[in-house]
Amino acid sequence: MRRTVVLLTVVGALGAVPLVAQDSTPKPPDSTHVDSTPPPPTPEQEQWMQGLRTAARGIGQIKSGIERVQRAQGGDPARLRDAGRLLAGYCGTARGFMRNGIARMSNTAYEGDHRPIAHQVVVQIDSVIRESVTCEQQASHDPGTSVDRLANVLKSYEAAIAAWRAMVGLPAIPPPRQPNQ
Repeated sequence: MRRTVVLLTVVGALGAVPLVAQDSTPKPPDSTHVDSTPPPPTPEQEQWMQGLRTAARGIGQIKSGIERVQRAQGGDPARLRDAGRLLAGYCGTARGFMRNGIARMSNTAYEGDHRPIAHQVVVQIDSVIRESVTCEQQASHDPGTSVDRLANVLKSYEAAIAAWRAMVGLPAIPPPRQPNQ
């Protein structure tokens, strides 16, 4: 009796295997839409982006100095003077990062309609570099004017970066949160 139960179990299991293997229901394709992701960057574009990251480090330093000056305005004059000196120092060190970064950003990294957008990013970084020279010389004496001038140049830089991010398929950067929100 026990052998009969084992035999029926084995026969039942073996009989079920071909039914599963012969499943003839049509399966949907893996994807029904055309892949809309951009192609991977070329090695030259990777180098361009590395240069952008380096330049962005310098711009981040300048933004940090601007924030310090803005927090110090309307308060203690000595604190504002110290923030202005710090901004002047940041402008000097940031220029080194931006120059090193821009040296790796080849004009031929992007082709066709993408080249003018990439070129505009480089032009705007050049503008920040030029303004950083003035900032380094004047921020300790007149931090408010230096911040205003840098803010104007950085707005143009941010617009160029937004256009570049859209071109390569990256999401837009959300606007910075204001301190009192």
